[in-house]
Amino acid sequence: MTAFPVLNNLSLVGSILILCIGVNLLADGKFRIKVANLLPAVIFAVIASFIF
Repeated sequence: MTAFPVLNNLSLVGSILILCIGVNLLADGKFRIKVANLLPAVIFAVIASFIF
């Protein structure tokens, strides 16, 4: 088993979190995505790549 699936999943989740921060900057207070609530997804992505 190589580390590439872990890095791919981690990169995907990180990119989604950065996208959410960008949406928050562009939304201008109309609605907010709570990015801090999505941080456990980083840990889940690493664990899920070892399980699946």
